[in-house]
Amino acid sequence: MEKKRSSKINNFLFIGIYFLLYCIIFFTIKNKLLFTPDFGESDAYHLNLSLKYFLAQNLRQGKIPFWTNQLQGGYPLFSEGQIGTLFLPNLLFFKFLNFPDAYNLVFVFSLFLISSGFYLLLREFKVKALISLLLSLIFTFSGTISLRWVHINLIQSFSLTPLLCYVLIKYFNSKKKSLPLIATLVISQIIFAGHLQIVFISLFALFLFCVVYLILKKKSLSEISINIVFLFFIIISGFILSLSQILPTFLLTQNSSRLLSLDYNIATSFPFTWAHLISYFTLYYFGSPKLGTYPPYSNDWGIFWENTPYLGWPLFLLMFTSLIITIKKNFSKKLVFFGLLLTIFFIFLALGKNSPFYFIFSFFPFNSFRTPSKYLLAANFFLVFTAGIIINNLYLSLKHQLSKIILIILLLFNIVILIKFTFNYQLFLNKDIVLSTPKSSNIIDNNSLYLTLGQGNDWNDVFLNKGWLTENSINNYLFFKNYLYQNSNLLFGKKIFNINTGTFKLRRPEYLKDLVEKNISLEDKKTIIIDRKLQNLLEIIGIRYIISSLPIQDDAYKLLTSLQNNKYKIFIYKDSQIGSELFYVPKKIKKITFLNEFTENYQDDKISLSHSLIEDIPFAAITNNEKYSLSHIETYGNNLKIKGSFKNKTFFVLQQNYYPEWSVYIDGKRTSIYKTNLIHIGFFIPKGTHDIELRYENFYFKLGLVISFMYLLLFIFILFKLKRL
Repeated sequence: MEKKRSSKINNFLFIGIYFLLYCIIFFTIKNKLLFTPDFGESDAYHLNLSLKYFLAQNLRQGKIPFWTNQLQGGYPLFSEGQIGTLFLPNLLFFKFLNFPDAYNLVFVFSLFLISSGFYLLLREFKVKALISLLLSLIFTFSGTISLRWVHINLIQSFSLTPLLCYVLIKYFNSKKKSLPLIATLVISQIIFAGHLQIVFISLFALFLFCVVYLILKKKSLSEISINIVFLFFIIISGFILSLSQILPTFLLTQNSSRLLSLDYNIATSFPFTWAHLISYFTLYYFGSPKLGTYPPYSNDWGIFWENTPYLGWPLFLLMFTSLIITIKKNFSKKLVFFGLLLTIFFIFLALGKNSPFYFIFSFFPFNSFRTPSKYLLAANFFLVFTAGIIINNLYLSLKHQLSKIILIILLLFNIVILIKFTFNYQLFLNKDIVLSTPKSSNIIDNNSLYLTLGQGNDWNDVFLNKGWLTENSINNYLFFKNYLYQNSNLLFGKKIFNINTGTFKLRRPEYLKDLVEKNISLEDKKTIIIDRKLQNLLEIIGIRYIISSLPIQDDAYKLLTSLQNNKYKIFIYKDSQIGSELFYVPKKIKKITFLNEFTENYQDDKISLSHSLIEDIPFAAITNNEKYSLSHIETYGNNLKIKGSFKNKTFFVLQQNYYPEWSVYIDGKRTSIYKTNLIHIGFFIPKGTHDIELRYENFYFKLGLVISFMYLLLFIFILFKLKRL
């Protein structure tokens, strides 16, 4: 009993040390924000910071960001998941704190969770408290985590993995009834954090680890089977408690340009390579992105921050020595063997197409994600865990106090190396500079769509040649904010016909975006040419502004201004004929059934706002009534109310991206929606005066919420009523 009490006191003490350490880190980066550049953009700024800023805005207004008209012309942002709306730290910090502090706090809190969870896991395996403390910090600041700070939702999803592992192992050891409920809630939070690939990697890795642990406990086959079934039950329960997120995401996958199962070449793109194994021991063998010396990434080569699982040379020195002691003295040999086996297995998965297990990426769910190098997170998890076991063996075998002190000093030195490398690599800038409004944002109005062209070329010219070491390079990146590249427009309330996501883009808008980009022609690679057909398509979409790295030759788009920094120039154009109207009434409508019919009509220059293409109408073509008057137009949130008089039956089109969760009501009765010009919402209005309402229903979110709540009550009832499992 005294030992248990002493152990708990030690745990609280050392977790308190984590708290102090991460408070120091928080105050070190206070008033700064992460802006580390990547290939073509900054994932920190253009993706994660922007999404969290938009989330904070909505939460402070008491809203959930189910839909936004600021991305892709209209997009179900909550359903995509990466914004992490239902992740509890996001809900609390972004609701009640100013944005820069909230953003840094959720990030630092995630690191605290990783360290604390890993510490508790090692303690559950009887590793000394001090060794557990130091190894958990080494894991937290290893390359697989510290280089991924640019993806805060990935860090948030992974932050609960060590804690989940601890809770599961604790349950297998103690059979406490509360632990399965805790594990289930933790799984739901991992899902809510918003990185689907990390959800799969974490649960797959922990399932294998738990199976190995049950085998090592020398349980009978029936006991092992029962525990594995119960483990499945816990995982499935976690998914059921997450249905309020999973169901909307599933609906989005059905309307996405991305399939649930990817092509083999895509699923194995950006893999770890055999050559990169050296990155476990040394950082910049292939060059440094910060200096602009790292090779350009490719589908076969990968990305620096994905392929650098650096752990520090002192750790490997101690591991080698400890492994000899473990083998000689027969300390935890089976656990160490399986720990190393799991490490090697996940390194093989990270190798993707370079792996002996390459064929596995032809099968679901391994082919649902790209970038196999993310499996290095699991590889490092098991490697550092195994290091904790064997270094603890070495520590216990040392008879001289001086030897133990040297061991601790080596681990501390390893931590210093990792922390120094991390903060030397990552770029933190003053929050006011990062969030400052670029000049281009003051030129473009908030209610009109724009398209941005050419940032990637300019950005990579700096990134691949100069990195971000010099002030001049950083100033160039800050100048490129004027491109208002997706999703950075969320910071300034602008509307772009594109979206920055590696997951699910709406299929129809993405098709039109690709059609626009394919039909933009270049004259001597110096001037963009827009012909009349493309002009009509841009008018249908409603793209009023174009931000470009090249001048545009077109009668409709007129140059508003040009901006310049060093050799880089940004041009901003506007078509004054394209308004920011919420609707249009075509003169003629024509039925189409297949996508190629839209393309054919485009090529024949037969598409415009006045000559629209409709799907699923019960007739081939009609001439529409244009005689109407509107007495009231009101927008509230993403919804819309219109009151008007129509002399005859009229086909009315709202310039809102079609999505199954939209409903149109006429005088309180739901009416049929027809997809118009691929992306818009069209419907028939009867003759007379009518009240019209466009409403986003959130049906799948509400359904998931009800099912999850009912299941949670049932789960708690069953858990505490049944006998011990």
